[in-house]
Amino acid sequence: MKQEQIRRGVICPECDALPMIYANAKWNCTACGSTSKVAYLDALRELSLLFGEEVSNKHVREFLQLDNMNVVYRILKKAGFERLGVNKGTKYILKFE
Repeated sequence: MKQEQIRRGVICPECDALPMIYANAKWNCTACGSTSKVAYLDALRELSLLFGEEVSNKHVREFLQLDNMNVVYRILKKAGFERLGVNKGTKYILKFE
């Protein structure tokens, strides 16, 4: 599968619509109106399966379709993923149990 064929974004856990929009610290579905604070975790699990557990902030932003690197930093930190390195060399380890 080519990288451009991969559907990016957070899938709504209620109606399977893609993508959900992140606003006000939660993911909002434009199709059914449902909201979730943790819907992004399934998308990150898929990201780790497709590309490996070690990812950058930029890679996560592209996959989740987010523009703000600070938002990605906060959600990765809140989820408790291990952080390696500093500045542009920072990587996150997406480990799921």
